[in-house]
Amino acid sequence: MNPTQENAENQPQAEAVSAKAANQAAYKTLCKRFAVLREKKPLAIGILQQLDSAQTGFSKTRLRHIMRFHVHNKLYLESVAKGGVRYNLDGSESEAISEEALNYSKECLKTLREKAQAQKPNAKKAFPKKTKTEDEKVSVASKDSARLQKLQLLAKKFGKKE
Repeated sequence: MNPTQENAENQPQAEAVSAKAANQAAYKTLCKRFAVLREKKPLAIGILQQLDSAQTGFSKTRLRHIMRFHVHNKLYLESVAKGGVRYNLDGSESEAISEEALNYSKECLKTLREKAQAQKPNAKKAFPKKTKTEDEKVSVASKDSARLQKLQLLAKKFGKKE
């Protein structure tokens, strides 16, 4: 395989990484500009149109990616699951959160928790604690006593003379 073919194969992956980084940078920019995004408040239906008309400078596709990331965020789902009202981009109240939206956010949170629980045992198995056998404990104890004897001999040999 020549270098040109390798670059062609790695190009889609590199584009995906750069697009993800660009989306993250755009998301940070929008969070700085709009408090409702920064505070993860429930967003009004049609917030995408509000963002588009707010002259953010981002394409509709980029805004859709940002909003998909935002509304699947755990903190956002928790704020929707609490109920209450939705907010417009300027921070004004819009409409109440529907029962359907409440149930959906609770379902998503449940799925996130289940995934987290499923990953916890795997993390523990990756680095199991090594338990010492009795023979290893005796071996360590004998090494410690040998070190102590050497240390005492050195202290006797080089210790302060009065």
